[in-house]
Amino acid sequence: MSPTTGTRSTIVLLGPTSAGKTPLGERLARCGLWGQRVVHLDFGRQLRALAAGKWRVAALSAEDAAIVRAVLEQGALFENETFHIPHRIVQAFLREAGGGPDDLLVLNGLPRHVDQAADLDRLLHVAGVIHLDCDAATVAARIRSNAGGDRTGRADDDPALVARKLAVFHERTAPLLDHYRRKGVSVWTFEIGPATTPDELADHIARSIPPP
Repeated sequence: MSPTTGTRSTIVLLGPTSAGKTPLGERLARCGLWGQRVVHLDFGRQLRALAAGKWRVAALSAEDAAIVRAVLEQGALFENETFHIPHRIVQAFLREAGGGPDDLLVLNGLPRHVDQAADLDRLLHVAGVIHLDCDAATVAARIRSNAGGDRTGRADDDPALVARKLAVFHERTAPLLDHYRRKGVSVWTFEIGPATTPDELADHIARSIPPP
């Protein structure tokens, strides 16, 4: 496995909206993985907290906060010219989360495209990617049933916005799988069903993936 430039050992969760990334990350944070303490960074949750004024990052300006709100409202991505915002969010979160060098960071919702992955390499060492494979019909069923228990009150689950997020995922985010494979990073794919639970998925991961 080829190391990236950063030093914080990181597992990236990749999958479309409602595939179960957040519930899985929370479960791993509670129980750990491979005997390691896990710190879970749910990037979307941090964005929503910023937009609602429930979390502050001193390094971000009022203009940056407006960009965050626009990204959330439009289901858009941070491009190169605005990537300083995710970078500072990650740095602020890691400072607040604390922990030691042996802790494992589980990163959910970032990177979202190849340019973001290249920028994150300066900050983090991506040790592996867990791909939650979930088609559009399954996404819709999981949202309707709140299968992961994390969709309550989500304004971004409007069907039109979900369709846009799925299109963006397949166009911009799915190519990250081949990007990481080319870099020699292990990619593990798990099929997600309408009722797949985070406990089932975490147990499967622990049994089937060796520590990176």
